[in-house]
Amino acid sequence: VVSLYQAGEQLYNLFDKVCVISEGRMVYFGPAKKARQYFVDMGYEPYHRQTTSDFLVSIMDPNARNTHAEFEGSIPRTAEEMVAYFLAFPLGQANRQSIDNYRNLYVSKPERKEAYSLSVGMEHARHAPKSNSYTISIPMQVRAIIVRRVQITMDDITSQVV
Repeated sequence: VVSLYQAGEQLYNLFDKVCVISEGRMVYFGPAKKARQYFVDMGYEPYHRQTTSDFLVSIMDPNARNTHAEFEGSIPRTAEEMVAYFLAFPLGQANRQSIDNYRNLYVSKPERKEAYSLSVGMEHARHAPKSNSYTISIPMQVRAIIVRRVQITMDDITSQVV
């Protein structure tokens, strides 16, 4: 999982899927190559020479959107409207089916849940409380931060010398 803001077109094209979020709600999740056309079909229009990632970001900003005149009254504008549009769209339905299939195949199996719990327990440090969600104790975290800071400083020692 990677979060990118306004990536160049060449970088954007390296991704298989894209998740577009507006006001904390997922308004699109699917093939990266189909995202632009999905929003164009919805009624939004990219500006001349606008990259796909810039276009997707601009749609989520009410002040930066560029709408096609013939769709003017029917374009979803709020996050809730966009979510409803996506869920009714075949891609949204296929996405929901994929999630349900995953849950049925993996999540609902007691043996998988037991294996996961065992794995989590094995990753916990001996000194970290079992009730704690962190896998290492606070002193171990502090030690890791200090070691990393020393490594960064030593790597950049030439800029430290005056």
